[in-house]
Amino acid sequence: MLALLLATLLACTGAKDDTPTDTDIDSGGMDSGSTDKECDAGTDPTPGSPGCAAAGGICVGSRDQCSGTIAAEHNGECTFDDGDGFCCVPPAANASGDTCAAQGGTCAPIGGCGKVDGWTAESSDCEDVNNICCVPEATCDGQESLACCYYDASTGAPMTQYEPLCDRGTVTCFEGTTLTCVEDCAVR
Repeated sequence: MLALLLATLLACTGAKDDTPTDTDIDSGGMDSGSTDKECDAGTDPTPGSPGCAAAGGICVGSRDQCSGTIAAEHNGECTFDDGDGFCCVPPAANASGDTCAAQGGTCAPIGGCGKVDGWTAESSDCEDVNNICCVPEATCDGQESLACCYYDASTGAPMTQYEPLCDRGTVTCFEGTTLTCVEDCAVR
């Protein structure tokens, strides 16, 4: 069973050696010279706030949530159940730092990140239970094709599928999960 799991991971990652790693698919696809199986591209949904998304923005509930600049021409797309919102274009990512702004994002409601089809990033400062660190979709590749998979240790069967995180252009997973193609983590 373990050999089958390793063979599946190697086929998905495009790795050329015997050691499975997730670095080959962290960029959202395969090595450009790989002839091995690539992850299915998936269908990129049209964001609910397409103008804000195209501007590299994130929908936030208030101006003070914005770590960057407000793209006022797209504010009308960022309406929440409890009122109007704002289209916030976060600053460019820093080379280091653990705040959301350093990641190139802004703390936003989960729904606001979803309105622009954004990625979640880890940060030290998005403390409100309803907010996440959201970075624009263009920050990382492979959003519709990659998953973080938790495999059963005894059987190797996929048990749970999670959305990957985006860390300054690199797709990552949290500890205990493996970055893989969505189709290779079919949870039953």
